[in-house]
Amino acid sequence: MAQAAKIFAFLVSLYFATCRPGSAIGDPLEEDAFDGKSLVGRFDSGQCICLSPDGQRFIATTKSGAVIVDTDTCKVIAPITTDTQIRTAGFSPDGTLVVISGTDGVAHVLEVPSGKPALQPVLPLAHFYSTSTSITTAAFSSDGREIMTVSSEWVRIWDAKTGKHTAPPIRTTNVHSENFATAKLSADGKLLLTQDLNGHPARLWDARTGKMLFVLEDKKQAFMSWVYCAAFSPDGKRIATGEEYKRDLSSTREYACFMWDSKTGKVLFRTPRTQWPPCSVAFSSDGSKLAVGAGGVRIFNASSGEPTSKQMGNFSLVSRGVKFTRDGARVVTFGPYAHARVWDISSQTLILNASNCDFIDFAAFNPEGTRLVTGAEGRTYLWTVPRGSK
Repeated sequence: MAQAAKIFAFLVSLYFATCRPGSAIGDPLEEDAFDGKSLVGRFDSGQCICLSPDGQRFIATTKSGAVIVDTDTCKVIAPITTDTQIRTAGFSPDGTLVVISGTDGVAHVLEVPSGKPALQPVLPLAHFYSTSTSITTAAFSSDGREIMTVSSEWVRIWDAKTGKHTAPPIRTTNVHSENFATAKLSADGKLLLTQDLNGHPARLWDARTGKMLFVLEDKKQAFMSWVYCAAFSPDGKRIATGEEYKRDLSSTREYACFMWDSKTGKVLFRTPRTQWPPCSVAFSSDGSKLAVGAGGVRIFNASSGEPTSKQMGNFSLVSRGVKFTRDGARVVTFGPYAHARVWDISSQTLILNASNCDFIDFAAFNPEGTRLVTGAEGRTYLWTVPRGSK
């Protein structure tokens, strides 16, 4: 009966859903209670994989390629037609361009329509031939001048206008396993952070020369370690890694987040242990807070490593991602069987449970933090986020 009631509430919310501003926090939600009244939009024809910087558009993958969609109306603005399955996409910082890539090893830079009545289909501006393997990540640099593409073998950096290399390609299989996961550029574009799926230490590179600078490991604190995730601070001066480690050969496994100095490659501190593996980490936009997704989420002081919140949520499940609102007041966790949950950091309470689907691949806030977009099981969902505590 309880499950039937949830399904009924979900269907009713879809029928009556209308856009409205965020509401104030009432009683805290139960962690397994679906908040159907906050669902304000749904796009059934595709799954969102990226949100524009201004939150007004998103790109959704479809059976025939991808589409650019208006966030408010869930109407298709323009189609993106390709001969390959699109796996990744990213907007330029000003939202005027988008880079898409897929299984053919090619990244395409496309012009985003202005939204005027006579819309034209998006047109290819450049093609970046990466490798014969599929591209798993394609993203603009923070200034929009360069594009980084990542495959299972290489990381390449390109000029966004000419399509020419701006730095020597980095062959990741020389130092990482074949299960290479991802790479991230620092805000100034000078440093490159790489990580694989086999738990090997994260590595820091000079993005201009392709030279490896540091292997981020500290044998004194972690005799053996398995790295789950890694992220730059907004200023690029620090790097956070979520790790499973042993202090010595005979000790039991522990979980914690390590903070590293990007200039020296030395560890600055280790946060208190977490109960579950720290599978996702994120800095607030001002760099003062660190969110660690480990069976739930906990907030730490990014300068000292001291916890500033309790453990919010307690699930023995993977948090695929964790993201702050721009003002750092709320945080969302999402992943397989963990749904998407928004927490108010000040009151340390759950304020939105976007859990109508089991497997959430994508979640992102709009700049104001009033709307949450989630991508799950081939569809896109839009949610109103409560304002939170004053």
